[in-house]
Amino acid sequence: MQSGYTYIPLDPLPISEQSPDGGCDKKNMRQAGVLEALPDNAARVSVAEINQSGEFSFVAGALAEKGGVYRVTIDYISSATAQVPLWIRKTMKVVDEKGHSYREQVDLRADVDDRYVVGSQMYDVVRDCADNSDCAGGNGYRRVDIPIYIGIGLRVISQVTAFKGKVNIAGLGAIGAGVEADALAGTLVVQTLGVNGKAVAAAIPIHSELNRTTVQASIVAVSSIKSMLYNSDVSVQPRVVGMYLPMPADSKLVNAIVSAFSDSEHKLGGFERPCIAEGGTHSGPVLVPSTNLMFFPGAVNDGGSMGAPDAP
Repeated sequence: MQSGYTYIPLDPLPISEQSPDGGCDKKNMRQAGVLEALPDNAARVSVAEINQSGEFSFVAGALAEKGGVYRVTIDYISSATAQVPLWIRKTMKVVDEKGHSYREQVDLRADVDDRYVVGSQMYDVVRDCADNSDCAGGNGYRRVDIPIYIGIGLRVISQVTAFKGKVNIAGLGAIGAGVEADALAGTLVVQTLGVNGKAVAAAIPIHSELNRTTVQASIVAVSSIKSMLYNSDVSVQPRVVGMYLPMPADSKLVNAIVSAFSDSEHKLGGFERPCIAEGGTHSGPVLVPSTNLMFFPGAVNDGGSMGAPDAP
């Protein structure tokens, strides 16, 4: 099942924070708060269709077909964007005229012909090519820069089965309407992304069944927790919450990339809150050389593009 060229939500991955070189010891300078360093607010909806083998593909449309199983992920996030370089090699199985099989390298972006065995694709994904002898020698690896979203927020996940065709599953309201019309059934989960605190934990609804009541409760919970983000008793810690795939992809490639991101020997790291002037502005990228991540925090003013200047 093919997808790609789309936003892919990820289970939250930790990212280390670094202080600006030399600290913020200049006169009238301070380090930006976490939320000030996350300039972008978005509500992102991704829809993955799941087949009987458990493989998934992210689909562009938001209409469920009768009998289809879908995982709908709705992210409400404050984020910054970074690029992570990966080296990827794709191989597929070929069977010759004598029945002998072997694996052959395939271009990541090219359409494959009928010489290749359907479903035989495998991916090798490397974070540090120089540290991998196979990759450093070439051997079919191609560099791909993967945009990742680093931030905090909330996520609602609903896995649904459609009993009717052309059912809108583009958001919580649409899913609730589908349930009310007996066109959908499934589960519903609300989780935080890098947000914690007693009030936050208390606001998360404890349920898994999908019905009109739980959909309404999830909407209330999301609104309630969003309003708490600047409270002093709420802690926020940026996470890698999603990525954008700039190429055709399938579930095997997505899983291989996530595995590379989770590599304990090459952890993602380097989120930096820049120094900003009291009452001034900050704009432009913040480069963290040790991790090859380029961040674009945007413009931040005294009030902060995300809110109060002393936000945590």
